[in-house]
Amino acid sequence: MIPWLSWWKSRTLATKVIRAGYYWPTLVADYAKFVQQCKPCQQHGPLTHQPPEELHSIITPWPFSTWGMDILGPFPPAKGQVKFLIVAIDHFTKWIEAEAVATITANNMQKFFWKNHPQSNGQAEAANKVVLKELKRRLGQAKGTWPDFLPEILWAYRCTPQTSTRETPFRLTYGTDAMILVEVGEPSLRRTQFGEEANGQALNIELDLVDEARDQALINMEACRTRISRKYRTKVKPRGFQPGDLVWRVTGEARKDKT
Repeated sequence: MIPWLSWWKSRTLATKVIRAGYYWPTLVADYAKFVQQCKPCQQHGPLTHQPPEELHSIITPWPFSTWGMDILGPFPPAKGQVKFLIVAIDHFTKWIEAEAVATITANNMQKFFWKNHPQSNGQAEAANKVVLKELKRRLGQAKGTWPDFLPEILWAYRCTPQTSTRETPFRLTYGTDAMILVEVGEPSLRRTQFGEEANGQALNIELDLVDEARDQALINMEACRTRISRKYRTKVKPRGFQPGDLVWRVTGEARKDKT
């Protein structure tokens, strides 16, 4: 049943009846009941896209405790007949891992997680969908050579600051920002002022300070979650059903034109 459709249709029908010169005290309520029992009205009425309840998001409090996973493909077959991509993303640092496989089997999945993340939970959440969609779009343009572009895509993502954390996945993972190709090709203070020994000492110091960066990232994620929840809440239209209520399915036989 589409509740708001009953109200909208009943008002329309009631207006037509009044203009025709008829009226009774329960006019609108009677037509609302009539519309609810009208199969064509419910079957072909527009869908309700407003969310029925508030957003319930979960913040992961520490790195590498919760992973989201998705499977992309099939892509054009590449070397080794690989055509699927297993992708996993850490919910805290946003660190991403991916591996191309020829088929999706339990053995392939086990090898991927054992090599990269033994404690992955395999849960894919909405937060990953934007990243995975962009990844799939870029890889799809590479045709049969798309696995060759995979390391570049992963590296670009790992070195890009995320909106929710305001940090790069690389820094939240290793405690320091990665040296990008521009710094290798062009003279920079980072390359000219530090040797290997000094660089090792600096990395140790950064590891001591990484907890502070992660704490700040957690604060940023909570603030981002609050903003998103507040905006989402303005679109919510509460709807509820009782046992025994008849409802229409969004897809399937209920939406087919049987004429």
